[in-house]
Amino acid sequence: MDDSPAQPVPVHYFDSSREALVAGLKAAPWLVKPNRRELEIWAGRKLPEMKDVIDAAHALREQGIAHVVISLGEEGALWVNASGEWIAKPPSVEVVSTVGAGDSMVGGLIYGLLMRESSEHTLRLATAVAALAVSQSNVGITDRTQLAAMMARVDLQPFN
Repeated sequence: MDDSPAQPVPVHYFDSSREALVAGLKAAPWLVKPNRRELEIWAGRKLPEMKDVIDAAHALREQGIAHVVISLGEEGALWVNASGEWIAKPPSVEVVSTVGAGDSMVGGLIYGLLMRESSEHTLRLATAVAALAVSQSNVGITDRTQLAAMMARVDLQPFN
């Protein structure tokens, strides 16, 4: 990612579902974050293997979408962009509520991108924020030490 202050980071992202997802993806936003089921709806077929998910993510990139992040629930997230493909797996946590987990992930993604962090750091951050979100009943991250500890426990690997 270019660290030049002369180039602002675009923040056109899209996170929706069903027909709105299919319609919105036609606008080629800069960042999308569907879950696996939503990606299957867009693709018009089941995506049983990770390779199928990655192929569908690349098909979205071919439509002009720079960053495709697929949330995979407790399996983590996949990010496909010009820099490559990464799989982030969160640590096992006790799930209190899944409400807001996807929004938390989007918040972590946008924060990392706006701070011009690397794709790897940003995906690790977003995955940790989502993991913390499902492990509590309240909203927000107030303890940076807790966030740093969760980030350290995220398993992040390039997809081969």
